[in-house]
Amino acid sequence: MSINSPNISITACAPGKIILSGEHAVVYGKPALAVAVDRFAQTTISHRPGDKIQFEYMHDKLNHALTLHELQNLKIKIDQRYRGFIAGKCSIKEVMHNPLELIQYAFVYLAEDLALSIKNGLNIQVQLNLPVGCGMGASAAVILSLMHALVSHLGYPLPADKYLYHGREIENLQHGKSSGLDLFLSLHGGCYFFVDGNTSKREVPNIPLVLVNTGKPQNSTGECVTAIANHFQASDIADEFTEVTMVMDLALQQKNLAAVQQCIRENHELLKYVGVVPDKVAKFIAAVEELGNAAKISGAGAVSGDNAGIVLVVGEKSILDIAAEYGYEVLTIKGEHCGLQII
Repeated sequence: MSINSPNISITACAPGKIILSGEHAVVYGKPALAVAVDRFAQTTISHRPGDKIQFEYMHDKLNHALTLHELQNLKIKIDQRYRGFIAGKCSIKEVMHNPLELIQYAFVYLAEDLALSIKNGLNIQVQLNLPVGCGMGASAAVILSLMHALVSHLGYPLPADKYLYHGREIENLQHGKSSGLDLFLSLHGGCYFFVDGNTSKREVPNIPLVLVNTGKPQNSTGECVTAIANHFQASDIADEFTEVTMVMDLALQQKNLAAVQQCIRENHELLKYVGVVPDKVAKFIAAVEELGNAAKISGAGAVSGDNAGIVLVVGEKSILDIAAEYGYEVLTIKGEHCGLQII
């Protein structure tokens, strides 16, 4: 389908997310609780003269224009790298060389798989107000916002299951193995209980939540998943994650803050055990716990370096002084009821 109204600019946005309980275990079909938050990826698509597709990734000030043929060649190279990862010849971090490649790959993947007729040049601008590479689902939000802006611009409606299917196929190249959780939350918004591909909607939590950005980890989500896979394949650690998540689900439904905090602490101990909480971040969380709050990483964490992405803090005591002492940024957030949409 070709563009009918070349002068129209269209913008789609998709929210990020935080995992309340069950990160890593969810990859193995175990339960997780997660909620969309009011931090977004936003993609704007408009017409441009000529036949090139201009990509702008505002977060890193990356800018590149390619023809559709050049994009198809790039996709072939990225697919080859991914096959190398599957064969154990390279790490998942080597598949995408920079964030712009994810956007370019997503575009040409969709153009080919949906048989879209791109007869004119396009400007594609992606911007975010959520941290990148820190466990808040930025990749999923970027993929979905691009997908929705593109098919809406071309007048090519997609059902929800197709957003999830195509999104997961693309996100696999970023993370190695996508659980689909980030994509689902970004698509629908709200709070959900996930288990083995099934979802149950929950009320968006009304408890004191604060996010602390410890900095972008040295490792990608895919690298962390690969590095700790032996823990889940050779022990019953996944069942321990499951028990904590089930108890937390009930505590949230009962609005029992003390029980939620206890689950957060137990989840933190499990994450430390599998090795995704750097020492510096563990010391920060210990200081937060001394105040009477509870805290844990929310996302993949890290298997090397000092940074672990986002730490979720649950409690009413101020952590500003402790965060400042560690040089961490504190983010105010709230649950987001709306998912992927045109704005």
